[in-house]
Amino acid sequence: AETAEKDFITANVIKEAKEELGIRVTAEMLIKLGEIRYTSQQAKNKELLSVFLIKSGNFSHFVFNDGEVSEVKWIKLDELYSNIQSNPQEYANRLGAILLLKSYLP
Repeated sequence: AETAEKDFITANVIKEAKEELGIRVTAEMLIKLGEIRYTSQQAKNKELLSVFLIKSGNFSHFVFNDGEVSEVKWIKLDELYSNIQSNPQEYANRLGAILLLKSYLP
């Protein structure tokens, strides 16, 4: 059952990368960093986020077909961390996901 769940999540990451960013990602490119439990500020949504890192790829062109994403910006991890701490509502309070990334990267 755990393998089926992993395959389902990986397949969705690949699908969402294509739908939301217009990029091709394969399962071999993904590193699962962990999971974060998240509750929205209004406590309307409770989510379990699976956080992935794409370990390879040269993505310079993005296509936003489904309207969920309007912009991609390359930013240094420390700058992103600082921005989330000072303005969490702009980043949907995803500090836990960034902490996972910080713990993985050198």
